[in-house]
Amino acid sequence: MEFEHGPYDRFFRSDRGWLLKTAGAGALGLAIAARTAWEMRLRASLAEQIAVLVTIPTFFALAAALLVRADVVWHKLRAGFLPGPVLRLLFGAGIWSVLAWVVLVLFVGLPLAIVVGNLTADHPPG
Repeated sequence: MEFEHGPYDRFFRSDRGWLLKTAGAGALGLAIAARTAWEMRLRASLAEQIAVLVTIPTFFALAAALLVRADVVWHKLRAGFLPGPVLRLLFGAGIWSVLAWVVLVLFVGLPLAIVVGNLTADHPPG
């Protein structure tokens, strides 16, 4: 039984260029961010709305770029070419890739969470 893929999945698995795929994901993120900023316009400051309008599309575009890179690495591996060792570890090593991403996210995310926590510690929510 084969899994039926949706239109967005088919868009990313097609042969379109990486720039178009990344821009499509960024545009989707921008649409979500615009809707979110519009809904929070009365409750949030302008700086918070701008942060939403910048971070969500950036996250979507970055995630799409990583997915495109992973797709390129898989195509190279299937064709018999060997990409660099870092790309193979991050995108083509199965469970080892997952573990490498977990470690990478922890090393980047934990210090970032500590910094953000320290910046917001003096300002209670609400």
